[in-house]
Amino acid sequence: MTQAKALPSTTIVGVLGAGTVGRSVAQTALAAGHPVMLYDVSAEQRGAAKLAIVAAMEELAKRGKAKDAAQRLFVIDKPDALSKAGLVIEAVAEDLAAKRSLLATVEPSVGPDTIFGTCTAALSIAAIGSALKRPERLLGLHLFNPSPIGSLIEVVNGIATAEEVMAVAEATMSAWGKTPVRSAATPGFIVSRVALPYQTEAIRILEDGGADAATIDAVLVEAGGFATGPFALMDKIGNDLSYGTATTIYRANEEDPRYRPTNLQQTLVEAGWLGKRTGRGWFDYAGGAAPPMPKDAPPGRKPTSVHVEGEPGDWEAFLARLARGGVEVRRKDFDIGPMRLFLDDVVIQPTDGRMATQVAASEEAFNVVLFDLALDPATTTRVALATAAQCSQDAQALAVGLFQAAGLAVSLIGDLPGLIVARTVAMMANEACDAVLKGVAPSETIDNAVTLGLESPLGPLAWGDSLGAGKLLEILDNLRAATGEERYRASLYLRRQALAKGTLL
Repeated sequence: MTQAKALPSTTIVGVLGAGTVGRSVAQTALAAGHPVMLYDVSAEQRGAAKLAIVAAMEELAKRGKAKDAAQRLFVIDKPDALSKAGLVIEAVAEDLAAKRSLLATVEPSVGPDTIFGTCTAALSIAAIGSALKRPERLLGLHLFNPSPIGSLIEVVNGIATAEEVMAVAEATMSAWGKTPVRSAATPGFIVSRVALPYQTEAIRILEDGGADAATIDAVLVEAGGFATGPFALMDKIGNDLSYGTATTIYRANEEDPRYRPTNLQQTLVEAGWLGKRTGRGWFDYAGGAAPPMPKDAPPGRKPTSVHVEGEPGDWEAFLARLARGGVEVRRKDFDIGPMRLFLDDVVIQPTDGRMATQVAASEEAFNVVLFDLALDPATTTRVALATAAQCSQDAQALAVGLFQAAGLAVSLIGDLPGLIVARTVAMMANEACDAVLKGVAPSETIDNAVTLGLESPLGPLAWGDSLGAGKLLEILDNLRAATGEERYRASLYLRRQALAKGTLL
């Protein structure tokens, strides 16, 4: 990779668009010491943005940071005022025509060495650059809101982008205190593409009656270890932006069912339920609204002992928790295959992507209970359980009581294939595998980007390796068979690694 120096802090940074993203970009550049020229076609937006940015910069100054930042902000009403800008970052709405038109209008006003960055989460850099006379000076700069405090930025290499431009941009973003990750210019780049299942699978679980939004969020945070649940995250981003990105990725991938956006989120957008900024999204943010709370199973019947068959793996720590909770753990004479727990005629086992009712039918059993994946069974505070249609209420209460004895809150969900965490992680890891296959970025870069961008506990490929490529493939194949949906088809990269018993990283 070409060695390059960051743009000096004396370089004027032009920001096109004074909305939420543009304001964040301006604040980030100001905090890094640059003079910033902010343009927007709307006088109202320009005025509101200036007030908001100055207030934010003055707050930083009180803490001894960026003391002169407010004096380095210049709000302009004509883009030709950007003639001396060395870096121009476009941050208008996610609309291809609008971005192309604005950049083509500004290009004649700046010097030949000016770098153009476009803040897009999914649009084609090549398509945006086709309106420019110097497309080699354009790259994607996907900042993650709120960019003044977020560390990640995707630096996107368009088909015409000069290597020198990429290298200078990466060095500059590092100087701004960001962690730049380079991505090929494919739909959704790295994070938007790989993290898409985190949102869409949650909505589909909700649509299919698996659990309510608050419970799905709680399971993915408390059992999966994610910083923010998918519904709270969509409300933070804005359902319009989230749905718009999903739609762009879907269309750019020739309407591949793997990326199909959901009708339910579209309905929220049409209703104006965009999230926190409108006071209502998946959750209600109006004054006095009760915070969303997950549904917990009522106290079950604590068993005195449990029989364990198979290899516990990471769940050995859970068995220790059971013993501390007063449940005698009795081992079978062999440890072949995945762990299964037996309480009289109740069979409890980890999900493999099938429904509990499917497992019950295949084993000619009635009282089958499946439990979900957990990041760390030693410390998890919640688990999701699904029971077969034939399972009795007494058997269900006994299974619930077993997990409660280990100190876990239990979320009883509908009998859906893959439950919640396992299904979500499998889909994210599969999408990361496909990104590796298609050369979007190296596997380590993908894991690093998703960990930072989504604040996930593990990168999707690392989590896939912890499960094993074979297990991951089994979950996806069973999801595909159970649902009949092509969205769950496994990546060729994953299938190859599973057959070779190789790793994903």
